[in-house]
Amino acid sequence: MDENTGKQLPAPGLPSPGLSTAGLFDHYLTDEDLARLWSMLDSGRYEVLAPEEAALLCVAWLVRAGESGAAATAKGTACAWRQLLFHLALCDADEQARVLTWIDARAARLPARTAARIALPLTDLRLAVAVP
Repeated sequence: MDENTGKQLPAPGLPSPGLSTAGLFDHYLTDEDLARLWSMLDSGRYEVLAPEEAALLCVAWLVRAGESGAAATAKGTACAWRQLLFHLALCDADEQARVLTWIDARAARLPARTAARIALPLTDLRLAVAVP
């Protein structure tokens, strides 16, 4: 995180001076910059420093695979995740606990395979909320 602006910095090879996370997506989802992301994916030479960067690389992979609908879903999911983190940051500890309990109740209703896939992100969410 940039201490001066509070913005997440992109991974090496993803320069985006002054771009917000939304700006990062808009910038890199052009034809020229998608080609750059595809090159990074092909080489395996990239470092992910923030969840948004991982989401951006996933979206690029999906676009190349012809899965533009799934790419839009991945981009939307990244946006929803940031909104959830922002919401929790504004809540006091009791409200955070209520939200996390609600999420756990919904997750318990999911098929086992889906629940297993989201277990780690939910653990990470709890860790993020626990940090003052």
